[in-house]
Parts: sequence; C-alpha cells; structure tokens
Amino acid sequence: MSKLSNNSLVLIIVALIIAGGAIVIIALNNQDDGVVGNNNTSVQNQNGNSNENVNNSPGNLTNEGITGTIEGSLSYPSEEIPADMIVCADNTATQKVYCTDQISDNKYVYGKGYRLALPEGTYHVYATLSSLPAYKQYYTQAVVCGMEVECMSHELIVVKVTAGQSVNNIDPFDFEWDKAVSSDLIDYQSPTGNFMISYPPTWQFVQDFKITKGSSTLEVYILEKQTGDSLSEWLSCRDQNLDVQVLSEENVTINGLSGVKRTTATMGDANNPSFDVYLDNSNKVYEIGGIADSETQSEVNQITDSFQLL
Repeated sequence: MSKLSNNSLVLIIVALIIAGGAIVIIALNNQDDGVVGNNNTSVQNQNGNSNENVNNSPGNLTNEGITGTIEGSLSYPSEEIPADMIVCADNTATQKVYCTDQISDNKYVYGKGYRLALPEGTYHVYATLSSLPAYKQYYTQAVVCGMEVECMSHELIVVKVTAGQSVNNIDPFDFEWDKAVSSDLIDYQSPTGNFMISYPPTWQFVQDFKITKGSSTLEVYILEKQTGDSLSEWLSCRDQNLDVQVLSEENVTINGLSGVKRTTATMGDANNPSFDVYLDNSNKVYEIGGIADSETQSEVNQITDSFQLL
C-alpha cells in the first residue's frame, strides 16, 4: 500500500470537517421549531378577509414583529367543539386581526386549545367559526368569574402582549358577551321622540338623545319621510344630497322595526368610519348613529339593539 503525502492527509481531513458541518447544518434545519400547532398566523383586515400570512416560527419573531404569545382552551355550547373553530386577537390600537387554527392536546380543558404569536400590544381575544364568522365567543370578565350564573359582567378583557412573554389561560368561552344585564343599564325614555333606549352607566348623558364615552358617541335622530316612499328610496335621495361614502351595508331588524345598518367614511375619511342604523316607521326614520372604537363596540351594539318605540 502506498503512503499518502502530508498534503493529501490535510486535504482529506478538511473535506471530512466540511462534510460533517454540512450534516450538522442539515440536522439543525430539520429540527422541530417548538411551536405548538399551526405556524402560520392569518392576519385579517377589519372586514375579516385574510390579507397576509405571518410565519410564527421563533426564528422569525423579530423579523415579523411578533414578540409574544397567548394561549388558552376552547369551548362551545354544544357536545363537541366544531372543527372549524379558530381563535382571533383584535389589536385595540390598529384593529388588525390575527387568527390561528385550533390544536388538540389533553392539557386543554376540553382537549382543544390554541397558541397564537402576536406583535407586542393590547388585544381582545375571541373564538369564531370559519363557516359562521358572525358567531363569536370572547375572553371576558365572566370567564374569569367562572362562567357561573352569578357572573353578571360580560365586559371584554384587554390582554396585554409583551415581548418575549407568554400569557396563558386566555380562554374565549363567553358566548353571551353581547348580552346586557338589565340591572346594569339606564333605561331612558325620550320626552319628545316616543322611544326608549338603554345604556350602561359608564356612558355620559349629554342631551335628548346623545351619549358619549371617551371618543365614542351615539345619537338618535328623528327624520321625516313620505309615507309611500321605501327606506331604500329615501336613503338614495339622502345619499345624493350628502355625498355619502358607504363602506358597508346590511339589513337589520330591531324590536320589530326593519332597517339598514351602514358603515360610512367620517368626513370622507375611510380610516375613521362611523356607523348609522336607519329604522323605518311609516312617515319617520329613526337614525341611530355615531362613532365607536374597539373598546366600546360591543356596548354600542347593545345600546342600538335596545332601541324600541313606546
């Protein structure tokens, strides 16, 4: 057998070191990233449409601005948790919504839960169904109370996400989050408008009828309409006169009154939307309108739904 020169031995050793390093790199790249469940967080806009995906793996947390996680269990008011139940977090400052799929693990209360990586900030957390996005269950004071009959407060809890921290037991169980407790509301009967409306005592009464809370406002107007005109005809004529930019519109029924609910650009600014509910009552239209932020949206919905004629 011929002897190898010193130079040949050096080349062989270097080649082995390089090959070994490549194997180590490949092995490291194939390791589990340690994130439970789906690593892709769907980011939705205010209309609920997915507009981007954020990689949730730890190596990308800094690059994507995702700095903390929340985790919790899921429930549903039935025998089984629907397979299409997802969990979303609504940023209270930006209104950007981040969603993730459910995961199965016996550590969760009913065997289903979630883990969601989020940018640093404050959030309202809720569960919803992909097949029925209007349905929501929130993380509220009732959840913290234990979801017992005596748990009267359904106030949404603001969850703070901090860099490098994980917040646990954020369980979006409250499917009655939008139900007001009558004893907690002030019933107001308009002396001139022949209607009644109920609002929480945390709102400030300004005049008949206008209430405010922080930057949020809600007012009721009584407008004239020809008896033979439909509400759609009346709105069409009104839109032409006011040059209204309608962002969304849906039909509603509130305590026997049919109407239309709209989101419109405030003073032409689509980034600062206002809401208006128009209820048809023969020769009158009752307009319930104002501006609501993410903190007061659920209360505004409660107040609007309480409207009724006397």
